[in-house]
Formats: sequence, C-alpha cells, structure tokens
Amino acid sequence: MTATERLIISEYASAAGQGQFAYGQPAPALRPYVRRYGGFYETAMPPFQRLEVPSADVALIINFGAAFVVAGPGPTVPPTPHDSFVVGLHTTSALVTAVGPSACVQVDFTPLGAHRCLGVAMRALANRTVALADVLGPAGTRLVEQLAAADSWAARFALLDQVLLARSMAAPALDERLPWIWEQLTQAGGQVAIAALAAETGWSQRHLIARCREAFGLPPKLLARVLRFDRLMQLLATLPPPIDWRQLASACGYYDQAHLINEVQQFSGQTPVALVQRQLPDAGGWRGD
Repeated sequence: MTATERLIISEYASAAGQGQFAYGQPAPALRPYVRRYGGFYETAMPPFQRLEVPSADVALIINFGAAFVVAGPGPTVPPTPHDSFVVGLHTTSALVTAVGPSACVQVDFTPLGAHRCLGVAMRALANRTVALADVLGPAGTRLVEQLAAADSWAARFALLDQVLLARSMAAPALDERLPWIWEQLTQAGGQVAIAALAAETGWSQRHLIARCREAFGLPPKLLARVLRFDRLMQLLATLPPPIDWRQLASACGYYDQAHLINEVQQFSGQTPVALVQRQLPDAGGWRGD
C-alpha cells in the first residue's frame, strides 16, 4: 500500500477562514511505534486556541507556518513561542495558540516509538514541550526543510516513513518486557495491577517504576491513570448528547461518577460538562478559548 492509498484529505471553508487536513497511516513496519500522521493548513482568523489534554501519544509537530504559542503543560509554564517541537506524555493540559496561518505535520508516536525514533529517554520529555532542534539537532532542521519543500501530503508522509524507519532500525533493541507492559496497560485502559506487572516481568516494583519512567515518561500508576483518561476522551469524542456520566464512568473503569469528575478536572482543568462544550467538530479536539 502506497502513501497515497493510506491518505485521507478533508477541507473546510467558512467566514473565519479555510483549512485542509490530511491524515495518513505510517508504513506497516512503523505501526508499533507511530499511530498516525497528520497534516494541516489553516488560515482561520487568529488567534485560535486548542486545549491539548493528556493522551497516550507523544506528539511531534513539524512546523513550516507561523509559530505556535504554547502555555503548559501545567499552570506554571508561561506562554512560549515554538516552531517545531515535541510534547511528551503529560498529566495536565496545555493551551496551544495559532497566531497566524498554520502549516505543519504532526506525528503521533507511542511512547516506545518516540523513545526509539527520536533517540531520547521519555522521562526527559514528560510534562514538557521541547524544541525539535534540542531533540534531533541538525537532523531536525533538515527534516523541517524537506517536509516544507515536498509538493504533497503523500510525499511528506512517504518522507516521514523513510526517515523514521531508518531511525527505528538504527535504534538499540528494546527489552521485550517493555512492549508487553505497554500492551497490557493500553488494552486494559490502565486497569492493571502494578504488582501483577512486576511479578510477570520478574522485576521489583521499584525497578518497574524506573524502567517505565525511562521508556514511557511516567511511573506505571500515573501512566495507568492517563490511559484511562485517554479512553474516556476517545469515547467522549464519539458520544451524542445527553451523556450518561454514571455509565461512562463504569465503562472506563472509574469507581463512580465523582471519581470521573475529579480525574477530568485534574487532567484537563475543566469539568466534564465544560469540556464537552469545548469539543470541536469531527473529533478535532477541544477548543481552548
């Protein structure tokens, strides 16, 4: 299957501006490491803000448009201009503001994929927004230039396949227990006993925590909470109103509705109802303003 055959493009136009969105699947050999590619052209009237809530992805933004202003993750990180950057797993929301026409590519990595393809420990990216140049050095600058010069989304995604495949193949072999841990946590939506994971791997709980911080960015109990929240966000993006919060809490593994409300407020800074009111169309995320 070619990059073109793995590509979906949609467009919109309104009084506020226009945009084009492209989504693509990585090459089969990359799918354990990369969930999807995205491409964006937007000329919507700036400033436009998105609320980026915690998820199971490590996001790489390769930007060849106007810079973004990123506040967070966390309330103590001031708004900072960024061109191309990486956001590790985070446990509080970030506010991303487009201050001009946007043109960028986004790569959504699994944490192990980012660890392998970017060549950096995930604990160094956790709860941080880091400039691409600080992660990849001159290779990051070349990648931005090559993607900007490409004449189509298909060409950009094919270039990403080439670059990321080469980097993943050159990376040291992973301990096979790490993909197994990630699979157990993600398949169960975070509802796995940490003691059971330690017993199955043969590691002590202290060693398990250290390895998870290195490979995923977060200790296993906190990672499990983020994965459960991520499952909730995915369901919220598809459910029509009215939402049965009690049933949703049960489906996602929360003790009760109050537990769900508390976790949503901790991770997003919003009540569940307020977060739903910020939802953008076509599962496009969450409005920040």
